[in-house]
Amino acid sequence: MSNRKFLFFYLNTGNGHISPARVLKKALLEKEPNVQVELVNGFENKNIFGKLLFERLYRITSNYLTGAWTLIYDLSRFSFVQNLVAMCVRPTVLNYLKQKIVESGATDIVSFHFGLTPSLVSAIRELNTDIKLSCVVTDPFTLPKAWFYEKSVNYYVFSDRARDFAINECSMSADKVTVIPFLLDKKFRLLPSQSDIDNLREKHGFQKNKKIVLLAGGGDGLPHAKRIVNTFALRKVDFAVAVVCGRDKTAQSYMNVLAKMNPHLDLHVYGFVDFMDELISLSDCAVIKPGASTIMEVLLKKKPVIICRYIHGQELGNVEFALHNHVGFFIRKGADISRKIEEIFSDSEKYNSLKENLENLTLDTDSSKVADLILR
Repeated sequence: MSNRKFLFFYLNTGNGHISPARVLKKALLEKEPNVQVELVNGFENKNIFGKLLFERLYRITSNYLTGAWTLIYDLSRFSFVQNLVAMCVRPTVLNYLKQKIVESGATDIVSFHFGLTPSLVSAIRELNTDIKLSCVVTDPFTLPKAWFYEKSVNYYVFSDRARDFAINECSMSADKVTVIPFLLDKKFRLLPSQSDIDNLREKHGFQKNKKIVLLAGGGDGLPHAKRIVNTFALRKVDFAVAVVCGRDKTAQSYMNVLAKMNPHLDLHVYGFVDFMDELISLSDCAVIKPGASTIMEVLLKKKPVIICRYIHGQELGNVEFALHNHVGFFIRKGADISRKIEEIFSDSEKYNSLKENLENLTLDTDSSKVADLILR
């Protein structure tokens, strides 16, 4: 019987950090049911500074004040900025992290956010324990140098490009960086039959023989989705629209009003959902912000993507991945997005070409391989 206890530390900066933590937890328990795995938010509720800096400020700047986010991201390349952030965060979390580690009896710790890793190193050092610490880097292709601030930690990355960056740009030792499969839920690997798609469309109230476009952007929804859907309404598009607003209650309320005011627009509005796999399966195309989980989930389901915006730096590689493999487009304006959707839906040759490229796209998402590595 295994007596290992894992603590997975994450932050609430969208779903991109907690989602892979959940997937890895599930994979570990399938491999070794007797291990214990606990997911822990690295910021306790009273940590106002940490939540303001890493959650609220990140969400506002990356989604709405893109110029400010660009400046923040570019400054993070410099070691003195990384040192300053680590020094500011450590006093707010160190005692909390040590308390969680001691109370849990943890034998292994995995960090899923670069903002926590330096403080976890300090906590383990101050506790004078031999707990194994590793870090799963959740940005797959392009990523801030702050991920590799600590040189003694074992890092797991999702691509050769990320590994090369760690070694060549961040001076990491090659034996400290391992490439692993994307950590995505197995349900996204299941490709539905036409019968399955018909059943899903009936379940969610869609017409079986009508094209469907999905708008999604992760846990916080798709920024500027209102502009895109307004354009669809003005153009009186003949495809149905499913828009996932996530935690954005304001956008959800707006979309519900828009649906009532435009009965010709076949608009289906959702908040935060736990059936994203079903919505992707029943759709024919997806308009997205390319967070790591969102874009990989859509591509695993073999759906073409239109990327309408991306977070400077960290999501650039995700855009490049889609464009390089000819499985999607990068289009900013709502009217141009609408025209491109109408074009690929009306031209079977173009749509079939996209589908063929998607079929040829190989994505390794076998989380059991990662569980084997973590359990060594």
